[in-house]
Amino acid sequence: MAKVRKIPRKSRPELVETPIVDMLVADSARRVWVISFVPDESVSKQEKEQTVVPINSADGKRIQLRMDRLAKLLGNQVERIVHGGGANFTFLLLDGRFKEISEQNGKDGLAIRAYAELTDIAMTAQLAFQARRMPAAG
Repeated sequence: MAKVRKIPRKSRPELVETPIVDMLVADSARRVWVISFVPDESVSKQEKEQTVVPINSADGKRIQLRMDRLAKLLGNQVERIVHGGGANFTFLLLDGRFKEISEQNGKDGLAIRAYAELTDIAMTAQLAFQARRMPAAG
């Protein structure tokens, strides 16, 4: 069973638990998602880890699905996601605007749905990270 990382309540409400997306962006030249994330302590003792996920892979398509859902929620395609600590996230939208969800509005319906999408992206990134660290079979 995974060991739970103790984070003081002031800096982490119940809305966000590890793994957490720290930054996500598509690198269109390399055709990969570049994701830094706060890993679960059972996966890494580091504060942050990074992985790349090919856009056309099964995991990449899963991330795209979540990004499409975030675009519907936020009203525009998301170019970049940045974690601001705790339950605070900033989304850079395709039209240049920023949309933020935070601890203050974290319990409204839009934010809860966005957190669900972010949680799935973070878990996908963490699993991809773990798969890359595993020794090759054979």
